[in-house]
Amino acid sequence: MNKRITVAEFKDKVHAELNVNITKSQVYKTFMKAKILIHGSYKDQYNRLWDYCDELMKANPGSTALKRGFKSGCRKIIGVDGCHLRGPHPGVLLTGVGINSNDYVYPVAYAVVEAEKKRSWKWFIEFLKYNLSINDQRNWRFISDKQKGLGSAIQKVIPDVEHRQCIECLRDYDVAAWKWLNDNSSPYHWPRSYFRVAAKCGILLNNLCESFNSVIMDAREKPILGMLETIRIYLMERFRTKREWIKKMSDKICPKIQKKLEKAKTEVAANIARWSEQDKFEVTHMYRGQELESLVHHYYSRDSYLKAYEPAIVSLSGQNVWVQSDKDPILSSLKLKLPGRPKKVRREEPRPNSKGATKLSKSGLIRMTYKKCNQKGNIVRKCPLLVPPNEFGASSNKRPPPSNSNKCSKCKALGHNKRTCPQNLVTRENATCELPPKPGDKAQAAIDEQEVIDL
Repeated sequence: MNKRITVAEFKDKVHAELNVNITKSQVYKTFMKAKILIHGSYKDQYNRLWDYCDELMKANPGSTALKRGFKSGCRKIIGVDGCHLRGPHPGVLLTGVGINSNDYVYPVAYAVVEAEKKRSWKWFIEFLKYNLSINDQRNWRFISDKQKGLGSAIQKVIPDVEHRQCIECLRDYDVAAWKWLNDNSSPYHWPRSYFRVAAKCGILLNNLCESFNSVIMDAREKPILGMLETIRIYLMERFRTKREWIKKMSDKICPKIQKKLEKAKTEVAANIARWSEQDKFEVTHMYRGQELESLVHHYYSRDSYLKAYEPAIVSLSGQNVWVQSDKDPILSSLKLKLPGRPKKVRREEPRPNSKGATKLSKSGLIRMTYKKCNQKGNIVRKCPLLVPPNEFGASSNKRPPPSNSNKCSKCKALGHNKRTCPQNLVTRENATCELPPKPGDKAQAAIDEQEVIDL
């Protein structure tokens, strides 16, 4: 199935080959049927999860390839993160990723849960603690983003580990944000000066899990069994490739670490020369004449790299030979419908401008200025200069009259005409107080006046 083909391209292809016009809904249904034929039904694969687990444990007893390699040749630092699955059944894939001797990612564990919440994170952290034997907690490091419930789960399950939180360099972008972070969080989570040195790693960003999540992006679109099998096959081939690659290397230190070492040699190449007499000098090397390779920790050695990838992930048999389990089938997670109307546009949070960008992002950072009053935050409907306050002292919500509205010919004001002019209303009120007498009233007044004279 070609994933890159668009709906319009598929419609054109059907029209060209079959001379038939189809609708968009028919294209989407065709795509869904093709996925089911290739990968299987999403719902039916949940019924065979126990069969898959039994076959996996049978081929790989204890399922220990990843954890045995991690405990033998990797540093005690793990990045944890979660990514959402793409399909009709929602779910989150939790991942734990370490670092190998060549400073590349080393997947340790992954699990599928219903949602990214405190209960799920607590179960996953307990799983890592048990399988990786995290007993000396002060020598272990966990790095993560600020996921909901993860910090409290780590604090409850493994309270003595060093928990680093992923941040970008805020001080160069926003001093106020950096000051707020200092005042509202513990410095043990993010500054390198507070990190413990046992892990031999000063990483601050959680790029470990993000790199692994980007690799398995296509797998997350498949049904549950297809996704797990795609990840397993990827890890099986990766371990074999890395194992064969390191066997061809003859250096004691891994290549990437050797490049960093050579760069460090260049930076400290300035030796200290002390003048003894005339043409005699005493030159002292920064590393006191020792070979720098002998000072490199064994975490970065070739032997540690080989130990990490020495365990092999054994292949599995096909689904047609799996033994059917007698356990109750696992139900697929339900799709929760949140109250209210769904949001179509993602609301972006204020963030610092990226490096090298030429324009400043307006999302949450800039308050617009209204050109009529030159005040920030005002709009046409609520500008106090254009909309007079009502009798309670608050500005009216009515929009000011546009420039092309009716113009009174009497008072020259906008928004009304001569018939509805306020001045006319005042004149009418005054005229009402002194109304002219009617014709009948004049005769009656003359008679009354004559009677007064006779009297």
